[in-house]
This record gives sequence, structure tokens and C-alpha cells, in this order.
Amino acid sequence: MKKIKQHLLAYQQNYQYKRENQYISERFAQRVLECANGESLLELGIGNGSVTKMLSERFKRHLIVEGAGELIQQFNKNNNINGEVIESLFETFTTNELFDNILMGFILEHVENPQELLERYKKFMHKDASVFLSVPNGESLNRRIGYEAGLLDSCTELSKTDKEIGHKRVFTLETISKMVHSSGFSIVRKEGLYLKPFATEQLELLGLEKKVHQALIKTGTHYPELSVAIFMEIKLRKNA
Repeated sequence: MKKIKQHLLAYQQNYQYKRENQYISERFAQRVLECANGESLLELGIGNGSVTKMLSERFKRHLIVEGAGELIQQFNKNNNINGEVIESLFETFTTNELFDNILMGFILEHVENPQELLERYKKFMHKDASVFLSVPNGESLNRRIGYEAGLLDSCTELSKTDKEIGHKRVFTLETISKMVHSSGFSIVRKEGLYLKPFATEQLELLGLEKKVHQALIKTGTHYPELSVAIFMEIKLRKNA
């Protein structure tokens, strides 16, 4: 729990990423709303709360699992949603309920064993349920350019900020696809979340209008291999 608090504090202090993270979070929530079926959702993690709030009116049953009690208290104090938030580590959470949708937004890069977590949550799914996941992309366009410019030793190395906010890894389209398949899932859709040509600090200096950022988000949909983050909808593989 102490590590969770430290990472949350570091995340809040990296304020230069706030707008970018908000754009990505909103796009992720939008695509879940557009693609989800059924009336129940199991969501892992509150994060900055924006995704949870956007989804709260869509589902009759909305259960959110969060490991940081202080974050839950802060969220409940500032929000009144149509959902239930419980405190538990993702790895130890259990329930007798089955859900139509499970949300793992920017979770798998933080946990010790992401494949084990994916496999664990299969038992909380209806047979036709969807898992919606998003992960940071180690081969994004900005990382590739940074590598070619000699600013990174490799595209997938963890930056100082990555480590501060608790990232244990970044994924590529190939590695997340392989892990999903190895966990007994099939990929229904794979998209990109935000096509970023330069580092965040460089983009901030350009002072781009919101409509340009929105264009980068929409363009990134078609290029998951180049976008800042990868979005997937996956389902249980019938022959797994």
C-alpha cells in the first residue's frame, strides 16, 4: 500500500502530463462506451477518476476495485456515482459475481505478473464478456524518434517518470498481443490512443490548439503500433 501512495503522489506531481493523460483517458472511456455490451462492469483502479465518472451512468452494476484507501476516500468525497468502490488489491480480489465487461485501463504495466492477472479475471466473466485494456506503447512514434535522435538507449527502456509512477514495463503491440493470446483470449479490436510525434515537453512548447490534439487522438486510432498507448477489446477464446 505504501508503494501505491508513493506512485500516486509522483503521478500528481508530474503535472506536465495532465492534459495529455486527460485526452487519453477520455478517449479510452469513449471507446469503452461505444463498444461495451451488457449491463455490468468490473473496473480495476480509479486512477484520476475521469474514466470512472464517464462510465458510471452507463451500467446498472458498476463495481470498482482500488487498492489505495486514501484514493477511495478522496474520490468518494468529490464524486457521487452510480457504482460501488471497494478496497482490495487486484491480485487478491474475489467475488461470486460474473460481469459483462471488465476494465483494465493502464493496469497491466504496474502489476508484478500481468498475464497471471488476466488469467485470474477470466473467472469473473460471462462467457461472452469483453475485457477492455489499455497499456503504454514502448514503440510509440515519439519513443522511436527519441531513440533515433540518441535520446533513448532503446525504445522500451523505462524513463525516470515511468519508474516514479510505478511502471514495471511498457508493452509493444507484439508483446501485448502475445500475452493476450497466451492467457486464453482472442483480440476483437486493437486501436491506438493518441499519436504523439514529440515528447510531451516539446508539444507543450508548441501550444497546439485542442482541435489538433483531437486530430492526433483520432488519427492514432488506426495506428496502435505507433500511438502512445494501445487499446484492446478481448474475449475468451472458445477453444482455450
